[in-house]
Amino acid sequence: MDYIRKINDILQDRNLSIRQLSFRCKLSETALHNILSYKSAPSVKTLKNICDALDIELVKMFCTDDELVVKNNETAARILGAFNVLSPETQNRLIWIADRLKGN
Repeated sequence: MDYIRKINDILQDRNLSIRQLSFRCKLSETALHNILSYKSAPSVKTLKNICDALDIELVKMFCTDDELVVKNNETAARILGAFNVLSPETQNRLIWIADRLKGN
């Protein structure tokens, strides 16, 4: 459960107490203490609430920034490979759709 270690490290780095975090994530101190001392496992919803309270992305609890970059690069390479085999007309349609999704 490396994510528990990460949460504990973040609390220490930010000089936050369990009480402060419990208030921020609307979880009892006892429940949070049990999670952070490996006595109970949080649900995904609880872990998401903790991450939101710490202003960090849930995915960062399970991998490093370097791993995220690699995964993003692999995904981008797959998308680009698929895009390159499309006809120019289809490529332009996809670009138009992507622009609309981004709000351009």
